[in-house]
Amino acid sequence: MEDGVFDGHGRCGQLVSKLARDHLPFMILSQRNALLLGSDGDGDRDGPAFSDASPTALSSTDGSRSGRSSLAPAQMLEVWREACANAFETMDRELGVQARVDCDFSGTMSVCATKQGEDLIVANLGDSRAVLATVSETCYLKAVQLTIDQKPNVPRESS
Repeated sequence: MEDGVFDGHGRCGQLVSKLARDHLPFMILSQRNALLLGSDGDGDRDGPAFSDASPTALSSTDGSRSGRSSLAPAQMLEVWREACANAFETMDRELGVQARVDCDFSGTMSVCATKQGEDLIVANLGDSRAVLATVSETCYLKAVQLTIDQKPNVPRESS
């Protein structure tokens, strides 16, 4: 992942957001690589919490940082979607077993983004919003909302 924003809340929010910042991007890449290699992406679930994986080791399956794959764009998008969902679930589970983290009343929102070729992949969890600035036909900056806020008062989120 190239960029991420993590905003903690609650008594342990600062610690939770720091742990997410330090580990979630690598978890996403690890999940993506496992899926690309034909694994189900669950290989790390029984391993140590918050492994010391390096960004270079997890950047891609072929050792390059480009993240290119022979998959069709729609298939690659599905790999990214599944990798993000798996990584968020793993992060949540691993935070839950940390004795120093009060997950009942603390957490973090997360917006992560990476560029793959011409595509921008964005993962969002929580009440933050990803916005892309583009240039309009009249040469002014125009904001394009990329994500939907996840809040309890949004009917789709409460179900």
